[in-house]
Parts: sequence; structure tokens; C-alpha cells
Amino acid sequence: MSTQRNPQTSVALALAQLLAEHPELPRLYWTITPDGHAVLGSLHPTDVTVASILPAYQRVLGGTLSELGYHSRTSDTDMYSATLNAVWRDARFDLSTGCPAALVTDRPAVTA
Repeated sequence: MSTQRNPQTSVALALAQLLAEHPELPRLYWTITPDGHAVLGSLHPTDVTVASILPAYQRVLGGTLSELGYHSRTSDTDMYSATLNAVWRDARFDLSTGCPAALVTDRPAVTA
């Protein structure tokens, strides 16, 4: 058995605590960086709006929320994107969402 501490342990624990203590939060895909530097959460569907997801996390985690509208050249579609960067229980959370802008009706127009 190794006596070296796994750098992912503390951020994995923070993520587990977040999800256990706040089961009402929307579901995301989660990744922990190999160096344990950050917890990454993301969701980028093509058929549902994601505009309310990161504000729900911001109410719990705090942090800085950024929203952006842009035109995707690959799909020729106007897109909506949001990111949230926060530190919670000494773990860095970098969350991102995105969807076609036409699905986002509960936000004012966001431009790049």
C-alpha cells in the first residue's frame, strides 16, 4: 500500500459533499483533474436550455458567473454559453454549460 497522498482526494470529497448536501442541484458531467487542481462540471445539450443551471450552482458555491452569446461557424447556429468559477471548501470548481441560443428565452440577449 502506498503512503503517498492522492491529490484528487480532497476535491473528490468536496464534490461528494456538494452533491450530498445539495441534491436539488441540476445534474452535470463531472471530471477531476489528475493533479487535483480542479473539479470540472459541464453540460452542453442541443435540445434544452441551460440558462438556469449555473445560477443554481452560484447560489451554493458563490464565485463568478460569465455568460456569452456567439455564432458557431461549424453549425451556423447562434449559441449561448456560461461559465462559473468558484472555490468551495478549498476546492476549485470550473463549471461550463452551453446550448443553442434560441432555447434561452429567460435571459436578455447576451453578446460577445
